[in-house]
Amino acid sequence: MFVTKSEPILTTNGKIKSFMEIKNGILIINDKYKFQDGKWFFYGDDSIWYYLGLGANPNIEDYGKDITNQELYNNIFEEVVE
Repeated sequence: MFVTKSEPILTTNGKIKSFMEIKNGILIINDKYKFQDGKWFFYGDDSIWYYLGLGANPNIEDYGKDITNQELYNNIFEEVVE
């Protein structure tokens, strides 16, 4: 299993998976989470991006399948032992 890094590397634009991409230095995951300017945000039901706090990491889990760009994926996720 893989989880998001607390500080992903966003130097290259591109699609990582069908629901995940980096564009202009902003990582968007499922249209619900974004990482921008060294901070994680959550998109609320009221259509507002909420800052998750200093050092926050939403720890989004992924199983490493259907990856479009492995290099970008490795910049966003790290493997954890279950």
